Amino acid sequence: ISGALALGMADHLPWREIYIAMACVQTLGLVAVYYSPEPIIEARPMMKFRQRVIEPFLDFFGRQGAWEILVFVMIYKLGTMMGSALTTNFLMSLDFTKSEIGAVSKVVGLVSTVVGTLVGGALMTRLGIKKSLWIFGALQALGMLSFILLAVVGRDHMAMALVIATENFMI
Repeated sequence: ISGALALGMADHLPWREIYIAMACVQTLGLVAVYYSPEPIIEARPMMKFRQRVIEPFLDFFGRQGAWEILVFVMIYKLGTMMGSALTTNFLMSLDFTKSEIGAVSKVVGLVSTVVGTLVGGALMTRLGIKKSLWIFGALQALGMLSFILLAVVGRDHMAMALVIATENFMI
């Protein structure tokens, strides 16, 4: 709702009204939470801040290769996240309307992401995590490169859907 619907509404309403509508939608969730029964959870023994927060960090960074893992995690998705942040602006520069971007980009993107996640999860169990990370990292780069096709073709709805589907499937 906050993605495709809000973006589609932006062609017809001012942003102020769209944010008010999104706040109303959020309020529905708040009301539902307010009236939901509180789950019964067994109380855990109290732990000190050091046990809950400090010791797990000390344990992780005390292991061999911890810094390498941290750097890897930080940069593995960096290109994809930066590219994804620019997608809407790029599509608008090709003269797609906000409604078109909302309808194609957000809807096709969501379906492609779900399907890609399921396929990726199935492949990872067969290939193993290390091999999967290399393969999926290369596929993510190819997904981002697919935007070159759209830059060359220009304002074409089928090309946009194909590129968005490819990029989100590879994420």
